[in-house]
Amino acid sequence: MQGSQETSTAQGLLKFIESKWRAVKFRAYKILEIMPIVGHLSRCTKQHHKSSLREFIITILFGTATFWVTSIFLRTFSVNKELDFFELIYKTVSNGQLFIFAVGMLGPIVLSSAEDPRNSKQFPGRVNHFALIVLLGALAAGMYALVLAGREDVAKGMFDADFLFSSSVLIALVVVGLRYLTIVYRRSTVHFDAEGEMLAPVTQFAADFNERHPLTTTSQLDNAADAMVSRLDNKKGVQQ
Repeated sequence: MQGSQETSTAQGLLKFIESKWRAVKFRAYKILEIMPIVGHLSRCTKQHHKSSLREFIITILFGTATFWVTSIFLRTFSVNKELDFFELIYKTVSNGQLFIFAVGMLGPIVLSSAEDPRNSKQFPGRVNHFALIVLLGALAAGMYALVLAGREDVAKGMFDADFLFSSSVLIALVVVGLRYLTIVYRRSTVHFDAEGEMLAPVTQFAADFNERHPLTTTSQLDNAADAMVSRLDNKKGVQQ
């Protein structure tokens, strides 16, 4: 008797924790949804992220090739035998190269977000996207000009080289993150299926309900799904 009471208490506690966790997740999604630039992530699925990773990894791999390939060649010189790979990487990016990398990455972002393919939804947050692109491009180009100016004899010591390097790293990281968001957002807008979008919450609810109530039979869920589809078909018939 005592064992069954402990079991029921444990199950009740688990259900309470689960309900609280779902409430926290719901609020987090709502907060994320209203945020500029990153808000559309709340509507991206695991499949969108999974299908975007391949393109993103290839893009970054080739975009940074000049840095890590140069570091490999620098390692072949005997004068660099005491340096590790990260110190060699620093040599290849410490003179403003990351500013050039950032500006070069902005081009594909503009092309991908500017035009919507056929049978796709509009790219989300396009205005905010473009505003951030313009800001990052202006900062990267302007700061690279300062790096070049600092090499002149009359300007030596005028600019803070450490600050410029830190800024180049930060801007490059933001651009890389923006590139990933652009790929994921574009994946989420292509192959738009209006009926699938309407049925997705119903399907998710059925899956969650079945997870919470494992005794529910498959036939019962099928009947509920058939009833929902039938109601949608009737609505379409009325509208037509």
